[in-house]
Amino acid sequence: MKQLPWIIILAMTLSATAASAQSIEQAKAAFAKGDYATALSGYTRLAENGDTIAQLSLGMMHVLGAGVPVDGEKAASWFKKAAAQGNVDAYWLLGAMYYQGQNIAKNDLEAVNWFRQAAKSGNVDAQRYLDVMSPSDTQTTSSQDQSGKQIKYRVRDIGTLGGKSCFASGMNSKGQVVGVSYDKKERNRAFITGPNGAGITDLGTLGGNTSRAHAVNESGQVAGSAEKNDSWRSRAFITGPDGKNMRELDNEPGAESEAKGINAKGQVFFSMSVGGSPSKSYITGPDGKGKHELPQFFRASSINDNGVIAGTIYVDARIPAANVLYANAASLASDTLAIKNISVLAGDKTQSDAYGINDKGQIVGQAENKESYKHAFITAPDGKSLIDLGALRKDADSQANSINKQGQVVGWSAAGGKELYAFVTEANGANMRDINTLVSLPAGISLTNAVAINDRGQIITAGSNSFCYLLSPLVETAKIPLR
Repeated sequence: MKQLPWIIILAMTLSATAASAQSIEQAKAAFAKGDYATALSGYTRLAENGDTIAQLSLGMMHVLGAGVPVDGEKAASWFKKAAAQGNVDAYWLLGAMYYQGQNIAKNDLEAVNWFRQAAKSGNVDAQRYLDVMSPSDTQTTSSQDQSGKQIKYRVRDIGTLGGKSCFASGMNSKGQVVGVSYDKKERNRAFITGPNGAGITDLGTLGGNTSRAHAVNESGQVAGSAEKNDSWRSRAFITGPDGKNMRELDNEPGAESEAKGINAKGQVFFSMSVGGSPSKSYITGPDGKGKHELPQFFRASSINDNGVIAGTIYVDARIPAANVLYANAASLASDTLAIKNISVLAGDKTQSDAYGINDKGQIVGQAENKESYKHAFITAPDGKSLIDLGALRKDADSQANSINKQGQVVGWSAAGGKELYAFVTEANGANMRDINTLVSLPAGISLTNAVAINDRGQIITAGSNSFCYLLSPLVETAKIPLR
């Protein structure tokens, strides 16, 4: 689902007098400068005179807490004034507020009422919400299985390439999943699925027997490694859209290499070793072309669409090996190679590793805390203010693997003994929950790890039976809706 940010509302134009239009522009300019008092005064005067743009803008100020306290009831009141004049965006915003229960009492019947009005006026996104709600008007964000469990996700086994296992490693916002699966001959083969995990396809190799896919971008370009026909060594590869036309990256003769991440531009980071020499890391240009070397002691894990890489910097300045004293999670700008260390949970010389990053620069990973447990963490944008996400039980480890644009985090947590359980959080890492309590699975199967989450809230997970399961929320992740 998309969301409609306040800036779109403020930029809208309606039939108005020249004076009113000028006043709206003045209020918009004040808001943009952070002069909320002036913006509030201007919007209030216009809103009280029936200007729907001002009414929507005032409502959004109360949603955002911009110059006023966050107040869902007041926001809804202003949206209703605009709705009374037939404003379609007001219908849409009211439906979303009541559906999500954002700073207002959740009310599915109210949500359906407003979504229907928006849909009748041609709002396609409102109709999408209605399509996933039950005929009884309320399929809310959950249903119940026979045991009474509140189910929030549909589960799809994405299958295998004919073998007995599947290991997923990445997913894009279309729900295309990539990873490695055994084929009928028990060979490891890279795969990609269609949208929403439907249909699994062998990506092939560079001429050898085996391949692995590690990451996929929005167009379906895949990064991974594959054997060539002239050697057992694997070579880093990139594909075209939807996993087609696999080609080798800029590998050196006799090298063994592996690509682990790719962003929307097709920038790929990969490691390469020549003749048994220590491995070096590289980043390519767009579409996997060219390469330049990354700092020697930085190990990359994930890259966002802004070209910022999350990974680990080995602080004692030694090559990763058994004698490494400690390492810190860090981010690296692919254009300048500037590195930023991330603060730690428990002081100097404690281990931390970064595994995922979103386009806001929020980083997730694992860090040692004061009690010597290794816990999942999240940072604020730009890698600041590291926050311990805890674990599913107090005396256990956890790890965060991936984060979406809403700040939802997924990973695994121990919960006693050696068992691992997949977890998901709400926005900005709040309220870690065991995913197994949110899905209905066949008896004897549990979800042990959540590998990735996309901006629609879909999660690709690993099952205890070595299969891959794609979870789709009954209603896609959204707060204030976008268009």
